Amino acid sequence: MKLYKSIVMAAVVGMAVTSCEEGFDYDAQLARTDIGDVFYVVYYDEDGKEYRCNGKVEGDDITIMINPFSDVEKALSEAYPKFYMPMGATCSPTPVDPQDFTKEVKYTITSGDGKHQRTYTVNWGPSDPLPFGGGYAFSNLLCEKMYTELGYPGQPITGENGDVPNGDILFYPAFCGDKIVGFSRVYAWGNTNGRNIAPNHSLAFKVWDVATLEEVNTTLNLGSLSPSDIVNITNDWTGHVVAATGGLNSKPSELYYWTSLEAAPVKVGTLPVPVYTHTVHEVDASMFIQVAGDITSDAVVTYMPTKTSTGDHVAVNVRGGSIDQNYRTITTGYPSNDQAWFQMISMFGTDDRANYLVGETEGTGNGSVKAYYNTFTNMTIATMPAYLNGKPFSDGIAWWAATGATSSRGGSRRPFVMAMMVNGKEYSLVLTGYAWEYRSQMMTGDFSAYIGDALCYDMRKYQQAQIGSAGLDAQLSFGSVGCWYWDDDAHEGRVAIWNGREGLATFLISSYE
Repeated sequence: MKLYKSIVMAAVVGMAVTSCEEGFDYDAQLARTDIGDVFYVVYYDEDGKEYRCNGKVEGDDITIMINPFSDVEKALSEAYPKFYMPMGATCSPTPVDPQDFTKEVKYTITSGDGKHQRTYTVNWGPSDPLPFGGGYAFSNLLCEKMYTELGYPGQPITGENGDVPNGDILFYPAFCGDKIVGFSRVYAWGNTNGRNIAPNHSLAFKVWDVATLEEVNTTLNLGSLSPSDIVNITNDWTGHVVAATGGLNSKPSELYYWTSLEAAPVKVGTLPVPVYTHTVHEVDASMFIQVAGDITSDAVVTYMPTKTSTGDHVAVNVRGGSIDQNYRTITTGYPSNDQAWFQMISMFGTDDRANYLVGETEGTGNGSVKAYYNTFTNMTIATMPAYLNGKPFSDGIAWWAATGATSSRGGSRRPFVMAMMVNGKEYSLVLTGYAWEYRSQMMTGDFSAYIGDALCYDMRKYQQAQIGSAGLDAQLSFGSVGCWYWDDDAHEGRVAIWNGREGLATFLISSYE
């Protein structure tokens, strides 16, 4: 309202000043009925925060451009219009009042001399997507559920698990179209290393609807594979489910992918180095694959089969849908055999000159989580700054400095890093946390900007509503894991985040403004 009044006053004052100048056609200005090419509406959420939707003026027709994934009713049912008025002109209905722009609205402009009228018709339509290289413009939480709501047994706990997993199930998600597949290595393998958890293959695989996280009747077609064969699943950048097999005593690891839930698994080949190298079922969460690119054509598979003082990772190229046995070793320069015995990398591309993220734990005792942006020459050029959900952290606790505290469980996945190429732009999603909670931080690829959107996620509010307490013992869990994909043609993608002992959340991202 204030903005509209100030615009009108500025326009009137401008005309008044100009009218004193020689040659100003006062009568012509009073005859005007055009509003120019600037039109937008604003609306407010329950906290009073203002949001803006731009309009496109084409002759007498105005289209309010709104993201097709947003809540149109919430945005437009009581929105305030903002536009310029000609000198002395009046408008009906008054633009000072909000309107329901979910329906057609007409504004009639009467010129200042009262002799001319023009009617503008306002409707709404989908906004334009950002051009390639612009990244994404919109994100929102689709659904979040505790692990018990996903069909897994157990109860919320804060201490050690004993012989019941209670949500600490070494979970791996993978997108498959509008479904998300969940794989639990604990239920697939069991855990007999100081524990007495038997395999339960009925819980090893589950499938849910991405938008609602309601379990569906269809499961992933394993063909001749057994859940006990599988080390982990993930998906590539286009949404194909990918799995690596293997097991005890460095059993050979084979790579498979699925084009749909019902389709038979397609074997890509045998990885040149096994993924899982332990001789007992330690359920080491640090041994898993990540896939960058399209597994059916051009991709790179990365994993850490052993923990070394130099942080060595295997990178295997997939070309034309087949494995290239001439793998390379990526040396991060940070030891992976210290602190929580965890380190991972995530690639920003599929060629040998692609930069990558490093997820790292450092220090002694209550160690610190770190994330680094490395070049293809293994040089670190950026370090994740001290963010605590977007706010610089400076309370003097130097050992974790708001990037997160390491887990107390050896091999726990913290931090889990995701190098994301979304609409031609690099992003870094880091899943971290500290003793009693998890946090995810979404930044530009080189950490230079904090995005501060829905992907900067914390499940505690939902926990509080469901179980009456916020914050489970994340320090003793197997940590976090995530997956994502992007559809260039649809200008949209999905992201999933799993936090051990908590549950699963799914998100939508879109390049529509």
